Amino acid sequence: MVSVALIQDDYIGTLREATKLFLIARKYSDVDVATNLSSIILYSLAKLSQLDKIEEILKHPDYVKFISSQEALAFKTFILLTQKNTQEVIKTFEKIKKSLVDPIHEGILFNV
Repeated sequence: MVSVALIQDDYIGTLREATKLFLIARKYSDVDVATNLSSIILYSLAKLSQLDKIEEILKHPDYVKFISSQEALAFKTFILLTQKNTQEVIKTFEKIKKSLVDPIHEGILFNV
């Protein structure tokens, strides 16, 4: 269901189904599935321009353990760019670029 909704650009449906499945995956400690679903949830929120919700998820303890630090940074820079705060994006990247491990998340490279 998640992939069908995603293919059809139904981001609200994708978000609904991915959230349900994320809760189940988390309950049964399925790390791989929960990690993939957290990425889908963030992507869907980004497509819906729900910046506040993205920020909430990036701080929520149930989600944080399934989101890599580079993916979190990619979405944080996305939020800053959407808010037209390019100087903060550059400053953030310059501060942490030496600590980034290859391969660097494509979202970070695109946003910077």
